[in-house]
Amino acid sequence: MGTVIPATSPDFGIDTSNDGSDAFYLCAYSSADSLYFTDKYQSQITGAQKEIYALNYGTGKVDIGHQADLRC
Repeated sequence: MGTVIPATSPDFGIDTSNDGSDAFYLCAYSSADSLYFTDKYQSQITGAQKEIYALNYGTGKVDIGHQADLRC
């Protein structure tokens, strides 16, 4: 599959606190996959469980960058 690189944009926000889920659920499944998440805009990210839940089932790199407090 390759590298997964989700990123936010200006005025982005997400709130899943009312539906019981994580705001982002990110997975990399093979050893060739890498997982990155970048928020350069101090986006409002709120999750009922976690703001960002990231799993790496392989050996690729995981990198999460955000400019606020998160529950990961």
